[in-house]
Amino acid sequence: MDQNKFPDHYADFSLKKGQQSMIGTSFIMGILSLVLSYLIGLPVGFAIGAVAGLVTPGLYYKAKCEYFLGNNDGLKQTVEAFDKEFSFVKNKKARIYLTDMQKTVHLFAALAENDTGKTAECRDIKPWNKFALHIGFWHYMQGAAAACLGEEKETINHLMYVRKNCSETVLAELADGILNSFRS
Repeated sequence: MDQNKFPDHYADFSLKKGQQSMIGTSFIMGILSLVLSYLIGLPVGFAIGAVAGLVTPGLYYKAKCEYFLGNNDGLKQTVEAFDKEFSFVKNKKARIYLTDMQKTVHLFAALAENDTGKTAECRDIKPWNKFALHIGFWHYMQGAAAACLGEEKETINHLMYVRKNCSETVLAELADGILNSFRS
């Protein structure tokens, strides 16, 4: 570097203007932004975690996969984890929404164990959204519960709905499997 071209330190503002250097200004701005981000971020993060119960829907989908894949040991652990996380949810609206998920998770476990007592307790689940595939899933679960309890007419009604309205999904294939077991 040619020292003749730069006789003084170009970043040192105190030489010409009596102010801090660019490094000093950056340092102060960095500290202020860090403090501000913590002041906003921590309370908002705690509020979101307490209100929404964000972990429980993920555990619901994990339990759903374990049920359909036949991983009964993993399903039991996921049901326990779901119940533990559910106990931390304090928001009333979130608890109402997550209660149906909790019943469905317990229904997965009851069906996996072929436990007619638990199946009868858990089968009063309600669909919590109006998407066609979710309604089809609800009918599948109702049909599977009815099949576990030996209720042939209700099994056929629910699973025929699945075959008709979800014909191009894996739910229709699963419904056919249950319906074929009633035919034989």
